[in-house]
Amino acid sequence: HAAAMLGQKELKRWINTAVVNELCSDKPSEITRLSLLRAKFAENLASSFELAGKSSELFLMGLFSVLDLILDKPMDEALKLVKVSHEIEDALLSQKGALADVMEFITQYEAANWQEVSRLIVLKNLDMDRIYDAYMKSLKWYRELVSIQDMINYLSDFHLENAILVNTLIGRNNTVNQLIAYDMSCTDLAVNGANIIQQH
Repeated sequence: HAAAMLGQKELKRWINTAVVNELCSDKPSEITRLSLLRAKFAENLASSFELAGKSSELFLMGLFSVLDLILDKPMDEALKLVKVSHEIEDALLSQKGALADVMEFITQYEAANWQEVSRLIVLKNLDMDRIYDAYMKSLKWYRELVSIQDMINYLSDFHLENAILVNTLIGRNNTVNQLIAYDMSCTDLAVNGANIIQQH
């Protein structure tokens, strides 16, 4: 159902985002935030760097740019555990290739190294207004993603408490029905949430 609604590329992106969010569950929230913001910012920069056809790879590059921190492994070892393209590997390991230019720009931008950012803007003939818009849209996307995740977490906790209560008062069959109904509602919420995010 989710695959039909989102399409394979969008579903893969949603799964990868969820995986990183789960991997970061025992890490400082800043790592999660950095990973997701880099992913969306990189994707949003695709057209500015004339890489519109590489937007999905740019998203994954940003997403896995802190995989070494998440897994507590050197980046080369960490990347062996996930399937990414050679272009992403080159960008993250050797800082080479077209994708690496985007990664370099992102790291300078988030570090507020405005002198280097200005140099890269001139060198790559970038439009500063489009860069700013890309960054603001990535922030908006992240806030919406976090809001949806918080809602799902709340519903999950609420469901667990009520499942226990129903099981105690009514019986196992009704509890199972409640579980099925809840799973369906969560699927709808996840799909609707993903659609909202993809629109931004």
